[in-house]
Amino acid sequence: MRRDTRETAVLKAVIERFIRSGEPVASATVAEESRLGLSPASIRATMATLTDQGYLEQPHVSAGRVPTAKAFRLYVDTVLAPRPLSPAKVAELAKALDLENADISQILRRASAVVASQSMQLGVVLAPKRDEMRWRTIEFSLVGPNLVLAVLILDGGSVRTRMVAVPDAYTADDLTRFSNYLNGNFKGCTLSDARLRIAAELELAEEKLEEVCRKALALTKPALDDTDAEREFFMDGIGQVSHTSAFADASRLRELLSFMEERPRILDLLERTMASPDISVSFIQGEYDTTPWAVVSAPYSSRDGMAPLGVVSAIGLLHMNYATVLPVVNAVAASVAKMMRNRL
Repeated sequence: MRRDTRETAVLKAVIERFIRSGEPVASATVAEESRLGLSPASIRATMATLTDQGYLEQPHVSAGRVPTAKAFRLYVDTVLAPRPLSPAKVAELAKALDLENADISQILRRASAVVASQSMQLGVVLAPKRDEMRWRTIEFSLVGPNLVLAVLILDGGSVRTRMVAVPDAYTADDLTRFSNYLNGNFKGCTLSDARLRIAAELELAEEKLEEVCRKALALTKPALDDTDAEREFFMDGIGQVSHTSAFADASRLRELLSFMEERPRILDLLERTMASPDISVSFIQGEYDTTPWAVVSAPYSSRDGMAPLGVVSAIGLLHMNYATVLPVVNAVAASVAKMMRNRL
């Protein structure tokens, strides 16, 4: 459908009224509120055509029409003109994320809260995979005669600790030499690269490595073992969302709460939105084919041109106000990316 047709104009008017009210839209309402210059009869006929084409549906015989996911897809892709945020608003959002001495997890958690408060939707932020984080430094501390605490600090301030049982009794000087060797060779590597390099070097240890290097690598390997860790994401906004008129229906609120508990489903959804290089809008069907959900996502990375590390998202009902939600998500994602660049 071309954006300059009568059908598109009527559909736009129906969608924007539905976004404001959340109620089925009657042809008389469109005729009264829009500036299309069409009679109620013409609008009624056009809405009937749109219904036949799958863009509108009629929940009840006597009710008005409701836009479908197909209609919102067309609206978002070809009709919507998001209102850009003012420079002052962009600066305000960036300042809200500028937490002193915060690590990446704290920044991403705050980002989800900012999206929620500014969009009145669920704010969800997907954290980078741990294997994509870069090695900053590793330190070892003696805990007992054959027990060492490994503390691996990643760029951005994330910290991973592991207790490692060792066959030999190490001194504090031994552990310092191990740390110096490892940090000199692996600082700046992603954890996945470091893990591969350590495994490869240990295979050649007998031939090419000094004893101190072999012991350092062996001590580090358990500290990098994180294969069972689930990717992290942060969610905020249930308080704001649950008090909006959109969730006055108790069944709809129950479905939202049920959706929030499905961590694997949310994780899969967020990871799939990373395929888009720019901000995107996707639609998913709710449980039991009842409530359609909309997901607005913008990726963030640590360097321009690099693959995304995660996404900033707003999740809500199909009739969210996309004109305001998209700029907010985009601005928060840009601020997160800038902070990642400053920390990685």
